Amino acid sequence: MTPSEWVPVRWYSGLLDDGVRKHANRQESDALSAWLHPESLALLQNTPFNCIVLDLAAGLTENDGRQQSLKPLIEAAKQRGLAVVGHVPGPADALASVVRSSGVDAILADKSGTADTGLSRTGLPAIVTVGPSQAGTAPASVVALNECEWPALRTGRGDTTSAGPTGNPWIDSNGWRSLLAREQGPGKTIWVTAEAKPNAGPIRPELYALAVADAGACGARWLVSLDRITQAGLLNGDSTAREAWATISKSVRFFEEHRAWSRAATFTKLGVISDFEGPNEFLGQEMLNLAFRRQLPVRILNPTRLKEDSLRNLCAVVWIDQKAPAGSAKNEINGFLQGGGTLITAPSVAHMTDGLAVAGKHETGYKLFVAGKGRIALAPEPWNDPYELAADTHRILSRRNDVIRMWNSGSTIAYPVVSNGHSTVHLLNFTGRQLGQAMSLFLARPAKQARFFDLFGRSDLLALTHKTDGTEVQLPTLTTYAAIEFGDRL
Repeated sequence: MTPSEWVPVRWYSGLLDDGVRKHANRQESDALSAWLHPESLALLQNTPFNCIVLDLAAGLTENDGRQQSLKPLIEAAKQRGLAVVGHVPGPADALASVVRSSGVDAILADKSGTADTGLSRTGLPAIVTVGPSQAGTAPASVVALNECEWPALRTGRGDTTSAGPTGNPWIDSNGWRSLLAREQGPGKTIWVTAEAKPNAGPIRPELYALAVADAGACGARWLVSLDRITQAGLLNGDSTAREAWATISKSVRFFEEHRAWSRAATFTKLGVISDFEGPNEFLGQEMLNLAFRRQLPVRILNPTRLKEDSLRNLCAVVWIDQKAPAGSAKNEINGFLQGGGTLITAPSVAHMTDGLAVAGKHETGYKLFVAGKGRIALAPEPWNDPYELAADTHRILSRRNDVIRMWNSGSTIAYPVVSNGHSTVHLLNFTGRQLGQAMSLFLARPAKQARFFDLFGRSDLLALTHKTDGTEVQLPTLTTYAAIEFGDRL
């Protein structure tokens, strides 16, 4: 079993984790200590999990004797055929001897940029935590994303729903992070490290399913982390905790059985090109975040890896970076424009329009220039507001190039992918509650059949309405997640 096949769960246990989780009461602390016992591993029987992640150290006084207390649990895990990953939050070289003697199969270590943290000195495979833009620089086949958000509909004071500039609910999702990391680190396995706030809980089972789906729909794995109340109740036989655990297991199994979906390409007419680092990091990443929220799927592209088919089937691309395309990227962009595509750019690269005929002004205020059979849309002012950039991009692309449309969607996000002639639309309902109205979905591709899947075994063929530019379906109710697969024969 290789690291890319590991299906992980955090195994909070013992005094160290009790010290980290300062919100735990006495009863919860006792239950947390019980997770240190090898018998607790029985919870993994008949689940898809084959890897546990333990904290080896955290710089606390509770570190004394930590490795000795973990040995029975680690040995029992190995006997069950489980992989064991030791989390070291500080520099790995400072604890190299401890890590080597712990008996773990790999370490999970923090890594800042490309700085050497002494990972090689441990002699063990390393999984490093980085931002999505740095996934390609991580010296490992598995990358854990840092600064992840707990996927949810954001609430404000008094548990009221927080909204964005248009009044739409504000959604926290890590989908764009997973997609960016996959583009920056091709072939790497991505772990999402989202955790609920320390004082949150118990988390509803539906919201645990959402955390699994938020990662799984975008080709990543969630590093499963239980809230303290659910964890305390699980070994005590609490029915709500058991329901949450069963829901998590079923949800994870669903995505493991559909791993082929994780290799599918985003179905879209829009590309976003950037290195997403340094001066381009904030604007580029927020553009992806906001596009994901507004049902505007994008093909994420790195300028150093543009090739002949990178821009195929796209109608428009946004060049985020402050410097103009150069080298092979310039050639690919020129070919895209000659073929009739639209390039959306900032004033910092205005020299790209030198000598081109003006073709008027777009309603957004962008100045249009003729470039081959295509056009360049030049922003009137420097890009400072990612929300405006996402909205203006959508208007320049135009609604006629929407690949998906939804009605009565509420706080549901759709992410469409295509592979081997089939299209799949992932639907994530961030309320975690059953929608109160019928929802319909349009996909800008013809299909003879459509099938509805949920996380718990439901699989129904749906009635289709054929449109001149695609296919529309009426959707059954969904609570957290569903996938709609379109094709000629399902």
